[in-house]
Amino acid sequence: MKVLYVTKPGSKIHVHEGTVYLKCNGEEFVITPDYNQLIIASSGVGITSKAILRLAYMGIDAVFLDPYGTPIARIYPPLINKTVNTRVMQYRFIVVEERGLEVAREIIYCKLYDQASLLKYLAKVYPEPVYRDIGY
Repeated sequence: MKVLYVTKPGSKIHVHEGTVYLKCNGEEFVITPDYNQLIIASSGVGITSKAILRLAYMGIDAVFLDPYGTPIARIYPPLINKTVNTRVMQYRFIVVEERGLEVAREIIYCKLYDQASLLKYLAKVYPEPVYRDIGY
């Protein structure tokens, strides 16, 4: 889950030509749909209503925190968001198409392959016998 934290007082979130921007310390950042959540953890942050609407259309959850870090408000899009859609697709892939075992095998294979590659690398880099015995 990709989260964007806004903690600097004086930051501004606004929309220009359909793109949501975060202006902080004189720099401007684009808020893309890659983010799942926007957490505003400062009372000095300005956000326009147009930015809130655009964030909702992008499926980004906006959470406002008080000075102690407790959530006090949340703007959650009523649409099916990316997380729900991802879970539905995972369920369909694993249960309906019965490919769960295939996915599990591939994950385990990749994990073992990566571990073996790491051991081979350690055997090359470190001349100690223990690494050579394990790595080859």
